[in-house]
Amino acid sequence: MKGHSIEKPSPKLFVVIGVLVILSLSILSTILEFRSDEVVTSIEAVETPKPRYNLVLQDNSYAINSIGIVQASQISYLAPTVSGKVVKLHPQFIAGEIFTKGASLLEIQQFEYKSRLADAQAQLEQARLDVANEQAEALKAVKRTYSSVNKKGQNSDLVLRVPHRRAVNARLKAAEAKVQEAEQMLEDTVLIAPYDCQLIEVSIGVAARVEAGQTVGKIIPVSGRIVRFSIPLEEFSALPRDAQGKINTPLIAECKLNNGYHLQWLGQVTAVDSSLDAEGQSAIVIAELQPNTHHVAEWKVAPVNMQLNVQMNVTIPNSTWIPASALRKGTAILVDSVDGTLERSVHVVAKVDDRILVTIVDYKEGDVLVM
Repeated sequence: MKGHSIEKPSPKLFVVIGVLVILSLSILSTILEFRSDEVVTSIEAVETPKPRYNLVLQDNSYAINSIGIVQASQISYLAPTVSGKVVKLHPQFIAGEIFTKGASLLEIQQFEYKSRLADAQAQLEQARLDVANEQAEALKAVKRTYSSVNKKGQNSDLVLRVPHRRAVNARLKAAEAKVQEAEQMLEDTVLIAPYDCQLIEVSIGVAARVEAGQTVGKIIPVSGRIVRFSIPLEEFSALPRDAQGKINTPLIAECKLNNGYHLQWLGQVTAVDSSLDAEGQSAIVIAELQPNTHHVAEWKVAPVNMQLNVQMNVTIPNSTWIPASALRKGTAILVDSVDGTLERSVHVVAKVDDRILVTIVDYKEGDVLVM
């Protein structure tokens, strides 16, 4: 019996089957991807509720930080009020030296001013003599008549001498003023320290001739120090003020040296510069610094030109912190209130990271912030 032979599958058949399998898998993947997109789309279609924050106004504190530069509370220009040759200087008349109030800093040659004083005193004595003579003449006139008009109807000698008395009295006053002026000029030949001070600049030496009003040096107070620093206008407008509208906020000014030594001074705002910073975005504040007795002698008062970190802790009443993203157009927020969804105007006080401190205009209890 003859067996039947089995035909082997053609290679082409395998290729066709493979193509069909690949197409099937591709179609299945597309269907699954499409269904997945539908699910994602349907999830996104569900509206995500916006965050809401109950608004509660209260006292909030925050720190204002800035960098300031130490300056002397005042700078005085040393200038004599008389002219002449400098004949004496204080042995320590050198930039950096410290002088107590009343110390003699320099002396101008006095010959000329002593001579002026002597002349003025001589003129005063002559004026006094003239007054005495006129008083004697007036006394004689009194004895000659008891009336201001004589028998012939003419003015008496007493009345006629009235202009003479006025003239000599005027010359006496002028002579007295001349003496006072000469005495003052002689006194001004010695230039004294007007207060406890440090000499920071010298521009003359011994034997130099100086003119009245010429600057011969500059001094600063030993103890008076101020620090100038800038703060943003928003924060500046929020600083507390007294009944007169002045700012007197306390502060701490400090720095840390490379060797780890920590310097710190307490201070208080005393003034505000009439101009803004170069960019016009910050106010320039001036604070007076107090001496720190714990530091070494040279640093009991803050050194001039030292850079300090300044910090003021400020409390803002009836304020609240909100996310910065909630601010609309920089001046308003959206709230849900008893009257519906409304915009409320706000004043921005400060911004810290992604939060802002605001006060709310027309705030009503129960307002809910809508992001």
